[in-house]
Amino acid sequence: MNLLQKINVLFTKSELKKVWLLFVGILIMGLLEVVGVSSVVPFIAVVVSPELVYENIYLAQIFNFFNFQSVNNFIFFLGVFLILTLLISNGFQAFMTWCITYFTNTQGSRLQVRLLESYLMRPYGFFLVRNSSDLGKNILSEVNRVTGGVVMTSLQVLSKLIIVLFLFCLLIFVNPIIAVSSAIFLGGIYALIYTLVKLRLHNIGLATTKDNFELYKATNEAMSGIKDIKLHGSEKMFVNRFLFPAVNLANYHAQKVLIASLPRYLLEVVAFGGVVAIIISLIAINNGMNSAIIPIISLYVMTGYRLMPAFQQIYSGISNLKFNIPAFEILIREFSNSNIEKR
Repeated sequence: MNLLQKINVLFTKSELKKVWLLFVGILIMGLLEVVGVSSVVPFIAVVVSPELVYENIYLAQIFNFFNFQSVNNFIFFLGVFLILTLLISNGFQAFMTWCITYFTNTQGSRLQVRLLESYLMRPYGFFLVRNSSDLGKNILSEVNRVTGGVVMTSLQVLSKLIIVLFLFCLLIFVNPIIAVSSAIFLGGIYALIYTLVKLRLHNIGLATTKDNFELYKATNEAMSGIKDIKLHGSEKMFVNRFLFPAVNLANYHAQKVLIASLPRYLLEVVAFGGVVAIIISLIAINNGMNSAIIPIISLYVMTGYRLMPAFQQIYSGISNLKFNIPAFEILIREFSNSNIEKR
């Protein structure tokens, strides 16, 4: 079964329409991000060199169109425009984050209801061969892993990929060599790290599924057999049965978080060093600091400030996806074997 078929198993047609609407919103978010970052350049350029208002054809057209009385008024206008653009861009990002979070959480509840219904509609013989703890784990735990760790993470990764793509298009327009070199360098480091850790993420993802089952099984048997437990004084045995998978799950989660966040601390230093190197190179090429390169430096600093968190969230999201794929495969298998119609 290919990815498209798996998506069709998991989502109804109306839900897929909502996913497409979210994708359109993500594209708009990427465009607003580029507008917000690029609006830094004219503001800084005019602040450093006010004469650009008359020398630059585009700035001159805006200046004349709005009939500004002085350059200071025009600088004030550009400053307000910059702040409003960043406010709109960040506000829309916050709105899209809410939309993605709301969609995935409501999708989680719908999947839980669908999965419970599909189990309850199975013949009695189904329950004779399937452990009830396994069914409860799938409904309560695996669905949450899929909606939070696969669906939401996929949408978040997609949104950051779009932002990264749009910002790199902006950088390519400014300086193709620096843009391509930075993309290859940063992308290559993250790709190398992910290659080294992806097998471990997959293994602890499988182990998490297994220990989740042991946790639910121990809890279910302890609660349903409390009379026998008290009769035989076997409380300690059931506590230990619960303790071992609980400790394992805490350890797996800690490993996943560490793997997902580890590159950030190294690459923040690398990226900052890269921005410093670019600034030094621009100063060397232009024989010192001058008004022409200050807006470009501001653009690189602003872009780097936006790109580094996006790169880290993409890597962290992909790591999270790898960890939760076993749960995704379980749901696909369970829904594929169900005769309940999606609605």
